Amino acid sequence: MAPEEAGIREKVCKKLVQERREHAAPSDDFVFRCAMDGQRGDARLLVKLLKDRYCFDHASGSWYRWADHFWVEDKVNAILVELDQVVGVYEHQSQKAGWQAVKAFKGGNEALAKEAEQRRQVFLKKISKLQRRDWRRDILQFAAAGPASLGISGGEWDRHPYLLACPNGVIDLRDGSFRGGRPEDYLKTICPTEWRGLHEPAPRWQSFLADIFDGDEELISFLKRLLGYSLSGEVVEHIFPILWGGGRNGKSTLLESLHHVLGPLSGAVPSELLLKQFHPRSSAAPSPDIMALRGKRLVWASEIEEGRKLDTAKTKWLVGGDTLIGRDPHGKRMVSFIPTHTLFLLTNHRPRLAADDDAVWERVFLVPFTMSFVDQPMAPHQRPRDKEISEKLKKEAPGILSWLVQGCLECQKVGLQPPPMVVAATREYRQSEDTLQDFFDDCCILAPHAQVKAGELYEAYRDWCNRNGLKPLNGKSFGQKLRARFSWKKSGIIIYEGIGLKM
Repeated sequence: MAPEEAGIREKVCKKLVQERREHAAPSDDFVFRCAMDGQRGDARLLVKLLKDRYCFDHASGSWYRWADHFWVEDKVNAILVELDQVVGVYEHQSQKAGWQAVKAFKGGNEALAKEAEQRRQVFLKKISKLQRRDWRRDILQFAAAGPASLGISGGEWDRHPYLLACPNGVIDLRDGSFRGGRPEDYLKTICPTEWRGLHEPAPRWQSFLADIFDGDEELISFLKRLLGYSLSGEVVEHIFPILWGGGRNGKSTLLESLHHVLGPLSGAVPSELLLKQFHPRSSAAPSPDIMALRGKRLVWASEIEEGRKLDTAKTKWLVGGDTLIGRDPHGKRMVSFIPTHTLFLLTNHRPRLAADDDAVWERVFLVPFTMSFVDQPMAPHQRPRDKEISEKLKKEAPGILSWLVQGCLECQKVGLQPPPMVVAATREYRQSEDTLQDFFDDCCILAPHAQVKAGELYEAYRDWCNRNGLKPLNGKSFGQKLRARFSWKKSGIIIYEGIGLKM
């Protein structure tokens, strides 16, 4: 075992020992008062025994169990069995009261013996009632109700963007430090990869990145910062990275490997979430696509059909950092949550985006994947395919996690810093979406003295679209875009100034 890993394990073990000492047994008087107060009293004792070990999420209607460093859903109803702890405490107290009664009787103190026996009977009656399932279920309802209970609203989960829970502890992404988990952090979405320190190697991962980006270290460093930023869970950049390129270029392998490393902290979402919907659902209906984003760090949509348009309003909402609201299919109420995800798009075809929507384009990073991995490379951009690459990368999961944390720390120091290649590719993408500009270049004169009637300009635009196999804007949309670019006057008809038609 490496010294760094041994140090991590030692710190975690010390933390667990300290926490066990802090959970002292309840006093005899407290236990007796609980036994005298019906199911409410049993519930208070249960809260005392299970505080920071179980909690009830009122939003989902589910119990959760503390698993050393994070919370997991109690899917086997173990909480019902945990009530045996209350039985155990009452049994201990009944035995103790019995010993006290015998001792007092032998000592000639009949009053004290009678009092001890009465206490013993109270505990025995409670033990009998606790054998009933309905009694136990009522206790659980009381234990989950009120501010001093085991209940939580459901809004507490995964609200610490710089804490990353792993099987062996929690990484603080602000400085790369590592500690044991704490119940009050309310982390339930965890990374399944064990943390082995900030310098765990991943040589095959490094060579894989060099292959898919043809050795472009500047682009690889940017991707490291970009993915590291997504690991943090703090949505401050409001970015929309698009990983674009033809098939067999490493995009899917890249994301599949990261999904293996991050587990439920990552995942795919339906591409329809980003596209315009012709039949929007009711706002009160369950919204599993939205709820699937909760607690995630890295999410992606993939394979937008060629020519499809993104719903720009929804895209801006999903990447903008605003509070999201949704309801699980079986959830009892709507839940609002602060987003922690960075949304990527993986696509062979660049989606259609309005070229004049500055709010969208300031979020877009187009990352081209230009290489292709095939069985028999022939072209300069082709490389031999490694059929075992996915399995090889899975073996380096701890090293890939270390690489991601390094990227997160670097991003906090210097920012994302997209390289010139990404900036240029994004600029070219936007220009290619501006079909109006192409029309102006082909058919129009842009000069201060030029002018043209609105009807003539729109007719020329429609003819140009037909010749180039493009779907023209309708007259209203065309007019809105023209008025946003050029001055105009109206004297019976609209005349645009600063633009004219070529002869």
